[in-house]
Amino acid sequence: MANRKQRRASARGGDQSGESPELPLEEGGLNEGDPAQPFPDHEEEALFKMQMKGQQLILGHWKIGLSVIGTVLLGVLAFGLYEGSQEEAQQAIQAKIAGVDRKMPKENPLVTAGFSASETDANVVAQVEEGARRFEAIAESSEGSGAVTAWMRAASAWERAGNNDKAANAYASAHALGAPGVVGWSASSAHAAALAVGGDLDGAATTYRALADSAPGILAEQALISLAELYEDGGQLTASREAYVEFSTKHPESVMLDRATGGLARLGAAQ
Repeated sequence: MANRKQRRASARGGDQSGESPELPLEEGGLNEGDPAQPFPDHEEEALFKMQMKGQQLILGHWKIGLSVIGTVLLGVLAFGLYEGSQEEAQQAIQAKIAGVDRKMPKENPLVTAGFSASETDANVVAQVEEGARRFEAIAESSEGSGAVTAWMRAASAWERAGNNDKAANAYASAHALGAPGVVGWSASSAHAAALAVGGDLDGAATTYRALADSAPGILAEQALISLAELYEDGGQLTASREAYVEFSTKHPESVMLDRATGGLARLGAAQ
């Protein structure tokens, strides 16, 4: 290495070469033009292990993600296939019901208008009874809303044929299925009405009360007003009054409120 005297001498000599003085290489350094040297073995191995660990972590997460996505898609597919099969099954039931309906004889206008409770022509009655039995066969081999509909159609046919006992049994079977929504409500309401016609006031009241407490919106309103009218027609005036008051309190803006106020007026006049 040049000392200070040598540098001063060089400056006084007006060294104009313009070349930078060569600096000594640091220990372990490379000369210009020498190829790059690899990391030492232990550093290269550590780096390789870090890279592999990162790749395995990423691939592991991808495998888990793909597994979750695959499971979800399979679940959605299975649910969709189940829903599709259920819909097709219900459509098949409705088609069978429609087939029986087409073979039923035309209803007597007096029965349609309510002037007669049942058919009077023996041939028509026999055909209607056969239709009722076919509806029952469909109901017994079906499930869901289709089964409820078949039982309801059977009950209606038995009523038309003048067989109230079999009609009540069919309504009871429809109610027992416990279908949700309007279908189940219709079956339960018809069952309660059939019980009332058969003289089972308590059974009818129990069914109406269950509907009034559990059905949504206007369905609950209809059940409660039916309960009040059931008690009134059955001579249980105190229970009827309580039901009318309950209706007026719970549903002050109901479209059926006039039935409750009318019932209370009748009961007040009866005192």
